[in-house]
Amino acid sequence: MDAISSLRAGMQSSEAMMNGAAQQIASMDLPSAIVPQPTNPANPQVSTNVDPAQQLTTMMVAADAHHLTATAMRVALSMYQDSVNMLSPQQRS
Repeated sequence: MDAISSLRAGMQSSEAMMNGAAQQIASMDLPSAIVPQPTNPANPQVSTNVDPAQQLTTMMVAADAHHLTATAMRVALSMYQDSVNMLSPQQRS
C-alpha cells in the first residue's frame, strides 16, 4: 500500500505542477493577436514577467509525469487486486 500511496502523491504533485504553470500562463497579459501599441505602433510591448515557453515545457513534463504515474498506479492496483484474489477463500476451494 505504501507504493500506491507514493504513486498517488506523485500524481498529485504532477497535477499541481501543471496547474501552477497554467495559472502563470493565464496570469500573463498575452494578447490574442499582435496589436501595436497606440503610442509606439512599430514596437508592440511584450510581457516579460513570465516565460511562456518555460511554462508550456513545464506543463508538458507534468503531463508526461502524470501519464507515467497513472500507468504505474494502474499496474500496482492490478497486482494488488490479483494478490488479494489469490489469497481470498473463494479462490482456494
